[in-house]
Formats: sequence, C-alpha cells, structure tokens
Amino acid sequence: MHEVATPSHSRSPRGMKSPLVSIVTPSYNQKRYIAACIESVLAQSYPHWEQVVVDDGSTDGTPEIVESFRDPRIRCIRLPHRGLASLAESYNAALAASRGELVAVLEGEDLWPAGKLEALVPTFNDPTVLLSWGRGALVDEDGRPRGERVSVHTRGHARMFDSAELFRRLTRVNLLTPTVTVMVRRSVLDRAGGFRQAGSSLYVDLPTWLWIA
Repeated sequence: MHEVATPSHSRSPRGMKSPLVSIVTPSYNQKRYIAACIESVLAQSYPHWEQVVVDDGSTDGTPEIVESFRDPRIRCIRLPHRGLASLAESYNAALAASRGELVAVLEGEDLWPAGKLEALVPTFNDPTVLLSWGRGALVDEDGRPRGERVSVHTRGHARMFDSAELFRRLTRVNLLTPTVTVMVRRSVLDRAGGFRQAGSSLYVDLPTWLWIA
C-alpha cells in the first residue's frame, strides 16, 4: 500500500501569501512509483514549490528517472545506501539543499492530489501555526482506493492544538500521520535541529514531531 494526501480544503483565499514550499522526498528503489510521485507535484495548482529527492543508493534506476524530469524545481541528491539508521541524515540533506519557508514531506512511493499545497499553505497565514496536516487515502499498486487514514476526526472542520496539547497526544499516539500530509515551518525545524528520525520504521517521524511540540 502507499498513501495519497487528502486536504480538507480545496481552494485558498484570494490575497493569500505565496511562500516557497520545499518538498522533501526520500527514495530507495522506488522505480515503480517515483515518476507518479513527481508528476503529482508537477500537477499542483499552487506553483511556488521545489522538490528535493534524496536517493539512498538505489540500484533500480530510481535516480535516473528523477533526473529525467527537466523542471528546474526538481533536484536529485544521490547518497550511498545507508538504510533507515541514517534516515535523518537523508532528510536533513534535502533540508540543507532547499530554501523554502515551508517544508512538506512526500516519500517517493506516495502521491498528492492537485490541491494539496493550495489547501495547506494558507493555514500558515496565521503566524502561530507551526505545522499542519490532514487525512490520507490508501491506494494499492494499481492506484485503486483501499480506505482512509484519519488521525483526528474533525466533522468537516479544522481543529487546532496548542503545542502542549500536541505533545501530550504525541506521547500516546503519533497523530501526525500519514507523514505525506504534513507541512511545517522551516524556522520550527531549524530550532529543533532539523529532522530527528530514528532508525526504526515504527518511529520514523515521531521524534521530529516530539521535538517540535
């Protein structure tokens, strides 16, 4: 299964700010999915983005596919294979090579709907918002829907958490999932020392969100 981010809003208000969004895309042997991942970014209705794909020593031609895209907003960083134990280094390599005010995560086997960025970027017009996320859809290898992943039930409306409440909830369950939906301020990541991913598939993103909260 892989995931598709599903924003709760489809249109952004007129007069919104237009910050650059840096999209961090870790990949390893994802030849089958990486082109669709990048194409979902190219299809975004919000145009102010850059995508940095950090390839962890793929042997199946994944980086070559990334480099075949000629859009200057898409870059590929090739690293030697190091596995999950060095995942934070891969994320932070993308962070260091990017310059956006906002940072979003889109792993190489995942997809975004065309309105994803347009929906989430306006939430950061509120200077108190540190990060934003939404629900995700599970799809199979042929793109057929297989259900949703919802970490917070909102009854159709956005919910706000202060950092103390977010931290309390994160100590019980990682509600900032699926990561494909998360967007965060770069300044917040910088204060936390960058991404803090641990070397375990069970806790890949949780350390980062705990430090931020």
